[in-house]
Amino acid sequence: MNKTRLFGFAAVLMAASLSVVGQAAAFPCEKEIRAKLEEAKISKPSIASIRVIREMGAEDSFLGYEAWIRVRSCRGQYILSLTDSCYVTNAHSRLSCLAGSGRPGR
Repeated sequence: MNKTRLFGFAAVLMAASLSVVGQAAAFPCEKEIRAKLEEAKISKPSIASIRVIREMGAEDSFLGYEAWIRVRSCRGQYILSLTDSCYVTNAHSRLSCLAGSGRPGR
């Protein structure tokens, strides 16, 4: 691929990325996940990553989501289970810092 075509492809890719940023949710159930994190006192700046996984059942039926949240100041994850309509059914922590202060967002 020559440099002109490569640059054109990069520009199209960047434009597509910018249009996604303007959408309401960056990932499924974002509003509900962020509300639960706020309730758990995990602040937005302390979040290293959020990974949302679709849970599939028998015969490829959609069951819901599982969100794995990594926090910058801790080892482990904070895990949420959500229904297909984004209702949080379970939240549990594998974060090392929750055992001590209970506040990973500090």
